Amino acid sequence: MKIEKIGIKIPHVGKPLWEIVGNLKNFGVGRLIIDSLTLKYSEPSFFKIVKVQPLPPPTKEHYDRNVFVWAEEIFKGKKIEEIVFKKKNEMPNFILIPKHEEEKYLKLAEEYSKKNLNRIVPKYMYWPPLYKKLWEKRNPNKNIPLLATVINDNPKAMVELSKNDDEFPKPTSNLHKKNVPVEEMIKEIAHLQKIINSHSSETDT
Repeated sequence: MKIEKIGIKIPHVGKPLWEIVGNLKNFGVGRLIIDSLTLKYSEPSFFKIVKVQPLPPPTKEHYDRNVFVWAEEIFKGKKIEEIVFKKKNEMPNFILIPKHEEEKYLKLAEEYSKKNLNRIVPKYMYWPPLYKKLWEKRNPNKNIPLLATVINDNPKAMVELSKNDDEFPKPTSNLHKKNVPVEEMIKEIAHLQKIINSHSSETDT
């Protein structure tokens, strides 16, 4: 009989974190673990356990066991910071790296740490089409300024600004493209105008 799966595919692969550290000597301090959600990256991503604080079993039957774990995070070969697993570590996301493979992961992370994997983005960006039309409506006699790119403070973003001031992003809207049929631009502008009018009518009321 053919078995058919219904629903979304579960991304979890591995064991809960408390189950892994509970079966290791000294609760696995110094060992390496992988979050299965980072297996999609070709660069090495793993955690090095620094400290473990066991917690008592849950008082309710349907509650999963939990544990506090302090670990150093290596994301795409780059050391991020020490983090603490306090929540959601009961999910079966974690895989223990065997001891004989730890050196391979550490060497691979060291090689990638010397590479610049950051994505280069321009210093300035165009306004989104809707904001562009709002600016033109409110400031008809002024040129539309460019937006300064702001980088997310999250170190996992791995993004840095371009050093070239003349570099601009590739526009994704038809309002910024050249050689676009006039009919297509009219339709897009009319659609944006409807949004602007509905927005202004809501604010007036």
